[in-house]
Amino acid sequence: MAEAFAADLVAAGFTVERMIDESICHQHPPPAHGLTYHRIRASEEEKPLFEKLADAADYTVVIAPETKGSLAERVQWAVKSKGKLLGPCQNLIELTADKHRLALHLSARGIPVPPGVAVPAGNSLPVDFEYPAVLKERDGAGSQQMQYLRHADPNNFTSFEARLETHVDGQAISVGVLGGPGGITALPACRQDISQDGKFTYRGGSIPLSDQLSSRGESLAKRAVSACGEFRGYLGVDLILGTEADKDYVIEINPRLTTSYLILRQAAKENLAEAIIQWSLKQCPAPEFSPQSVSIFLDNSHGEKV
Repeated sequence: MAEAFAADLVAAGFTVERMIDESICHQHPPPAHGLTYHRIRASEEEKPLFEKLADAADYTVVIAPETKGSLAERVQWAVKSKGKLLGPCQNLIELTADKHRLALHLSARGIPVPPGVAVPAGNSLPVDFEYPAVLKERDGAGSQQMQYLRHADPNNFTSFEARLETHVDGQAISVGVLGGPGGITALPACRQDISQDGKFTYRGGSIPLSDQLSSRGESLAKRAVSACGEFRGYLGVDLILGTEADKDYVIEINPRLTTSYLILRQAAKENLAEAIIQWSLKQCPAPEFSPQSVSIFLDNSHGEKV
């Protein structure tokens, strides 16, 4: 995803300085004109390098997991730089990164979310909750630590700060939403292929959905992000669409670029990375997409698209 976004920016004429943490990304992409890689081999190297590059850049886009405040911390670095952050602000990131806090925030504003409770680390899971249920880290990224729980078990403890929420049936989808001076606009809703092993691993996705499902998903996604305040850049909203509109739920909001970008860029009639940047900076037409079918499959054993 990050590699595709960087490549699209270069194709649009931007010069890109990309940081890569070698403890996470073991691949070595070949050098390319307009794209410079800066590899981090030790954790203490990251902040000085980040600050140096952000100071020299016109704009900074941060793509990092929400876990343990990683994304919020790097956004704070970017805000303190001489360049400009192109993405959601720290307050919005802190709100959306906490899945339980976000669910309470959305519910209080009339946005449908599955019922849920917070479970402190080290506590047993409540037996008087409505099962089947889903257990997730409050600040997890992707399907990290997620579990499907069919029945209550008084001997089931969580080792992390968690949200336990009622499992809801339906079609999992993701909707990218752009924010900027012209307001918000939703990108085409993407179907999600989620593993059925109780771990909710994202295996890929596809477009298009039916007009009815797309309209429902995009409308609910825009309502959800509007309830979180103004922002610029890209947010990814994960939803479950039920058999009827009154059974649609917002699951979470990702305050960063998401894997759906790999699908959307193939259907976009223009360079999607450039369109995201332009929408973030000024009033302009929303990106347009062809109705073609696009799908991706992720080989999660290697973290590669095939």
